Amino acid sequence: MVMPQGIQCWDEKGRIAVDLTDYNLRYMGGISLVFRRSESSKNVAFGGATQSGTIAIITTSSMNNPNDFSCRAYDGGFTIHYLPATNGWADTTLNIEVYNFE
Repeated sequence: MVMPQGIQCWDEKGRIAVDLTDYNLRYMGGISLVFRRSESSKNVAFGGATQSGTIAIITTSSMNNPNDFSCRAYDGGFTIHYLPATNGWADTTLNIEVYNFE
C-alpha cells in the first residue's frame, strides 16, 4: 500500500501558498538553536539546502508558539523570522527539521 506524503500550507486568506503533495520529501537533519530576544531574523547555514528545493519546519519552541516563527530556505541555509510586531519574550530555543523535496 502506497501512502501519499507531502505538505500543504495556506495564507491568511485561505489560499494555497505551498503544495508539496506531489513531491518526495527527504529528511536532511535537525538543528536546535537559540533565537535571542534582540533578533528579528537569523540566518542559519545548513549544507545542502537550496532555495528551490528545501523546506525548514520549526517543530518546537521553548518559550513561544512555534507559529510565531517562519523559515525560508536559501542556497546554503535558511532564514528564521520572528513574525509578531513586538518581541515581549525571552530567548527561545527552537528545534527545526530540514527536508529536501524533489
